[in-house]
Amino acid sequence: MNTDFHNHLTSMRTLTDAKATAARKTRNKQNNITKDLTSTRNQLNKEVKKTIAMVKELRKERDGHNRSVRDLKGARKTCSEKVKETKREMNTNPSPRAKKAYEASSKAQTEAHERLKEEVTLAQSKHDEMLERNKKAEQLRKKAERAHKGLRQSKKEADKLHMDYIVALRCMSSCQDMLRTLEQNTTSQAPDTEEALPSQNRKKQHQKIESSDDHFENAGL
Repeated sequence: MNTDFHNHLTSMRTLTDAKATAARKTRNKQNNITKDLTSTRNQLNKEVKKTIAMVKELRKERDGHNRSVRDLKGARKTCSEKVKETKREMNTNPSPRAKKAYEASSKAQTEAHERLKEEVTLAQSKHDEMLERNKKAEQLRKKAERAHKGLRQSKKEADKLHMDYIVALRCMSSCQDMLRTLEQNTTSQAPDTEEALPSQNRKKQHQKIESSDDHFENAGL
């Protein structure tokens, strides 16, 4: 057996084993980062959808209050006209009945005005809350976009680390194959067997060694 070559292959196998182990650990760490980023992005997307749904509901409520405002404006106008009418009647014919009609119309006008003010306040409140939620949805959307961008970069890095791991494994496997070939030849041949090997066997052994060159080059060895 070529002792120097055997020792060199053993050293290379140990080195590639260490590289494969390190590459696997680094890849797994990056995969965990990718997993966390995926979870973060998905959670942000859920919050975006939830917030957008709330915005739509608030818009619906605001629009409902706005319709009430329009209706109550009409009712208040009617009450105002009634007040003017009963006031004219009271001034023309100041009787208890006319006075009572005027007081009733005035009360109705006041109540209509108060209901209108309440609906205006509610409509404005829903509108302000809708704008605030819409702003939050936009902020969440931007965060989700950044998380997605980070996720894509992390996936790309994890894929690269996985390829490094695969290359290191192939290098280690090549070293093991070559060592196994040497050991098999040693057990089946006398000392200095390389000269005694049939030319066809020597050619196969050299081809096995040469076929592993790309693996070592890709691994930086």
